[in-house]
Amino acid sequence: MAIMSGAELKESFQRMKPEVYARGERAEDVTEHPFLKPAFEARARFHDFMRDPKYKEKVTSISNVVPGEKIPNFVRLYDSAEYLVERFVTGRWVRRFFPRSGGSADSVNAVWATTYDCEKKYGTEYHERFKEFLKYVHKNGLTCSITQTDVKGDRSKRPIEQSDPDMFVHKVETRKDGIVVRGAKAHQSSSIHCHEIICMPTRRMREDEKDYSVGFAIPTNTKGLIQICGRQPSDLRRLEGMEIDWGMPQFGGTEAMVILDDVFVPWDRVFLNGEWDFTTGMMETFANVHRVIYALKCNLGDFLIGAAAQVAEYNGAAKASHIRSKLVDMVILNETMYCCGLAAASRGVKTPSGVWHDDPVLSNVVKNNVTKNMYEIGRLAEDIAGGQITTQPSEKDWRNPKTRPYIEKYLKGVDGVPTEHRMRMFKLIEFFTYGQGSTYSRAEAMHGAGAPEMQKVFINRMYDFESLKRLARMACGIEKQEYF
Repeated sequence: MAIMSGAELKESFQRMKPEVYARGERAEDVTEHPFLKPAFEARARFHDFMRDPKYKEKVTSISNVVPGEKIPNFVRLYDSAEYLVERFVTGRWVRRFFPRSGGSADSVNAVWATTYDCEKKYGTEYHERFKEFLKYVHKNGLTCSITQTDVKGDRSKRPIEQSDPDMFVHKVETRKDGIVVRGAKAHQSSSIHCHEIICMPTRRMREDEKDYSVGFAIPTNTKGLIQICGRQPSDLRRLEGMEIDWGMPQFGGTEAMVILDDVFVPWDRVFLNGEWDFTTGMMETFANVHRVIYALKCNLGDFLIGAAAQVAEYNGAAKASHIRSKLVDMVILNETMYCCGLAAASRGVKTPSGVWHDDPVLSNVVKNNVTKNMYEIGRLAEDIAGGQITTQPSEKDWRNPKTRPYIEKYLKGVDGVPTEHRMRMFKLIEFFTYGQGSTYSRAEAMHGAGAPEMQKVFINRMYDFESLKRLARMACGIEKQEYF
């Protein structure tokens, strides 16, 4: 089928009825629940965007596994060095559209490569199974979410050492027709509005942790799969029906804890089952491919730069040299993230499976930059805007006939700009620095795809320090100079 429209996407989730809970109640309709609707609207709009003749060539591709089938780029295999770069070139354009379109190409490419390697070594059927799964996804226009991060329990203990074995997802039963798994995954972005969940190990396992060495895919309405929506800063404003105070009233995102309560997975959906020595490859490959995509956090930076520049104009400070200097600092930080991602893509390598992956060292450099740059961009936006982003009267006070005249009078900026416009812009900045949007612009920038120290571990392991030490020895005369 063709890529689903926003309306078709809505109908598909209403038909599936995944088991999702938000604020103590089951969300019977994940497309209309007030906590979840903004995130669905973002995804639905992007689906309509992919069908628009003016834009679709920039964000869609022909399937690598189903000849002639049009698919979203976020479920495409990276089949060439050119495409690694192209996705960042088009990403620069797409970032002007909206920051939370969702996607799963990083997991698709990681599982494709790892199952290929595992099949070559052990003669399993995992790669062929995953290929058939991907064909199913492409033919039916489905969305996918990757679940990797386990809840982990006592961080000082390995999976097999936990007092409660369910702290890491593991196999609890092998049946003739499949396996049964139990556990939970945390921090799952957009999983509530996906048709399929791809699950993989969160860390490298040992030989005695074979039951924890599982990878699979399941529909989000599978029996025993329960999602609990995560709380986010200022999300109660959505229930109050406030538009200005919300900051970005039309769109948003979701995070969820994904519970696997004795979930049955048929064999054709199992992509790893006890091959503990391939957990490292699956986990690290996904991490590297996923981390480079964080370069597109610059789309959130775009919002903050634009909002800060607009507030400066509303405040009458747009021409002040210190304001212009801070705006330029924001641009430099933002474009540094983007160009580092582009560099990682340009140095991509081909895997034995045929898919291409970004340079692993630069991929981790990308993510480590993001953990710092997004915080600094947010700080500068707060600096430029001033204290009103945190002390502005509520929208209800603005709508109150008694207090509105005072707010209109005393929160006015330059002549010709409605007070309401200035209030909206302040709340947009608050949305990305303190409100719900800060989940993605700050917290996810820090902890998504691994916290900063994890990137340093990867860089330390993969970087070629020996060649640089030799270069230094030649430079100071310890060794004969051969090249520079």
